[in-house]
Amino acid sequence: MLEWASRNVRAMGLASLCLMGSACALLPASAPDGAPGPAQLAQLVAPARELTHRDLYWGPGGKRLAPPTDRPFRFLEEDHSGGSPSMEVRDADGRVWDVKWGPEAQVEVVASRLLWAAGFHQPPTYYVSSWTLEGRPSGEPPPPGRFRPELPGWEIEGNWDWRHNPFVGTRELGGLVAMMVLLNNWDLKTEQNILYEVAGDPPTHRYVVRDLGAALGRSGWVRHDKGDVAAFEREPFIAGVEGDEVEFHFSGGWREPLLTQDVEIDDVLWLCRRLSALPDEQLRAAFRAGGYPEDVGARYVKHLRSRLREGLQLAQRRDAR
Repeated sequence: MLEWASRNVRAMGLASLCLMGSACALLPASAPDGAPGPAQLAQLVAPARELTHRDLYWGPGGKRLAPPTDRPFRFLEEDHSGGSPSMEVRDADGRVWDVKWGPEAQVEVVASRLLWAAGFHQPPTYYVSSWTLEGRPSGEPPPPGRFRPELPGWEIEGNWDWRHNPFVGTRELGGLVAMMVLLNNWDLKTEQNILYEVAGDPPTHRYVVRDLGAALGRSGWVRHDKGDVAAFEREPFIAGVEGDEVEFHFSGGWREPLLTQDVEIDDVLWLCRRLSALPDEQLRAAFRAGGYPEDVGARYVKHLRSRLREGLQLAQRRDAR
């Protein structure tokens, strides 16, 4: 079985496509300097043994870091740079929060919880349906939104690239791409891959995919949905297998249209085995955290289970060859 790091010959054969930017598949321009060890892999994903007791309602920040909604927030500034409106606010304890509202707010909280459930690092996020705000020039009441705090000791070093990072050729990176497909996150671009330096002795790094609001609907570049459970239910997961590589029912990947083309059977199995070990109640808690009604959350979890079964069945295809 070919590892991604050994596919440079094929990558060179696609050099003309690479000149067009997003037309390259997930092929490294140069092989990493040896396989990453456990300490380096821990910068991308946590060991499976840590996952079964994770609280998917409160998420990685826990209840302790949840935004204090019993007191007003102070408006700092609006941000219109992204696809969804957002603003910065400060709570009564002095912590600064990035607040996003609109169709992506609920989706992002749930998707972040599910990535964290699989072991991938995520910043704390919370969905807040009712809160008060002072000092906003428009005077409009604040909408329900996704709250993400600025964390002491977490500094953003920049972005990391899907094809140029220490994890190219690993099951873990292939599993992360498969996770994007599992959630139908069609908006994949380098600007949403954040490299954090986390204070410590010594400091460490966290490779994070965030701003996950373009998920849980229908995938697609032109026609797509966000947070549409009926559209999500209509889309299967696995389309077929070509050799060791998996073909997905996925037409997303904005700016990264061929990103999924080098995901292998064992990458998908690695991810699906992790998530399949979690009980339904744990998964439904992620949807409650995003403010979804119980019946909608149950529908999402049912279809996620169906997709995970599709992924696990790849083992039979592999073993039958």
